Amino acid sequence: EQKTGKVDCANLAGASFMKVNFGQHVPVRVLYPEPVFKRLVQNLKAIPAEDRIGLLSDTFATCKAGGADPGFIVDLLSGFKEELNHNVWSELSACLGGLEKIILQGLDDDTGAAFQDFCSKLVLPAFKYIGWDQLPSDDDNAKGLRSTVLSAVAKYCYKDPSISAEAVKRCKAFVADPNNVASLNADIRLAVFDVTVKSEGDAMFDELIKAHDMVKDGAAKIHIYGALGKAQSATLRNRALEFNLSGSVRSQDLIYIPMAMASSGKDGAEAVFDWMQAEYERIYEIIGATSMMLFQNMVRVSGTGFVTHEKADAVENFWKAKQVYQNVQKALAQTVENIRSNALFVDRLKNSKAAKAPTWGSAMADSRL
Repeated sequence: EQKTGKVDCANLAGASFMKVNFGQHVPVRVLYPEPVFKRLVQNLKAIPAEDRIGLLSDTFATCKAGGADPGFIVDLLSGFKEELNHNVWSELSACLGGLEKIILQGLDDDTGAAFQDFCSKLVLPAFKYIGWDQLPSDDDNAKGLRSTVLSAVAKYCYKDPSISAEAVKRCKAFVADPNNVASLNADIRLAVFDVTVKSEGDAMFDELIKAHDMVKDGAAKIHIYGALGKAQSATLRNRALEFNLSGSVRSQDLIYIPMAMASSGKDGAEAVFDWMQAEYERIYEIIGATSMMLFQNMVRVSGTGFVTHEKADAVENFWKAKQVYQNVQKALAQTVENIRSNALFVDRLKNSKAAKAPTWGSAMADSRL
């Protein structure tokens, strides 16, 4: 059986676009010539939701693998500024998240800031449509869309004054009565906590710790851990990591704060790896001596935020020097392989227009190519 094949795209006279694997019935990746790809981007509204999902997935995968110019992903993402389908938004959010780590860790700060501003502009129209609160008229699409879009709002729109003010207000209602399920809808709780910690961390950090000690709902505690891991200052990051080992967090939940922190950006990833090295003995004593399965998660999180060959070497060398290495060898190999794969993607991005801040800054205006 053939693993690859070609479709003749030479004669598209009279066609607005051509979508291969229409309906996404076959598990294959499709790599389009640039002229055909541009027509697809220009006609996204005419393409069914499942094919928009397939186009996003195929484009991200082929760009990461080196089959397509990474600039393609910029052009494609720009066409989704009016997207309101929750399944498409799930894939869109995954693509943005994958790019976020690569760009913030691997490229210069100006490009990272331009990318985040691009994401904010992409997310805000959907957020304005769906809002914070459930409505009696909400269908399944609206419910799913709200959850996914609010997660993106917490990542990219937390600096918006109106969004941060509303999140802080809702967070204060929760911390005042954390065991009252009516104080904050669980579907938006993590987004509310994340925006609050990012925008008002100094004022609300201790309040969330107090709420953690009072609340009985385990899911609410996990949302608090996730938010604490998003702290923006070095001081609060250190406090969050120390709290993680204070005895207030159950051993099976120790992964959540460092996982959130390592995924929050360059400073967070560095903070977690530094903490892992400095506190290795304490961490091992708490979970490594009793559950190697839980401890392997710490191996994974130690490198989850990194995207350079140098960091892959550093993570690998750190764990190879530990007596526990033989027990975590597989988890380490997977972690290092993922870092190196991302490092190769960084190299490809650096040679494309996606590495330039002005590209992201003008992308929305240029979404019709």
